[in-house]
Amino acid sequence: MNNKTIFKKLDSNIPDSEAKDLLLAYIKKQLERQKNDPQASEAIAYKIAGLLSTRFARSLAENDSYLRILQIAGNLELPDRHRDGTSWENLTNLTNALEKS
Repeated sequence: MNNKTIFKKLDSNIPDSEAKDLLLAYIKKQLERQKNDPQASEAIAYKIAGLLSTRFARSLAENDSYLRILQIAGNLELPDRHRDGTSWENLTNLTNALEKS
């Protein structure tokens, strides 16, 4: 699923459970891309963070792990010195934890 497609789906009126499944699958694919092409890390993070403006993301509670994933991506699109210790490992660990829950 490309960025345009996931954005449209998350910005539509689909059930939250479906949106969470779609987002998790999308994030896993992006993590694989980042692992295979670390030079594209900021661009990948930028695309993920862009999903913060979707209806789904705006509806999430402040303490929701899916919102936290998107916020981590927002930090990862910044230069290293501005990331406040956020890493791709943080994103991977949270994604893996959600997958297991």
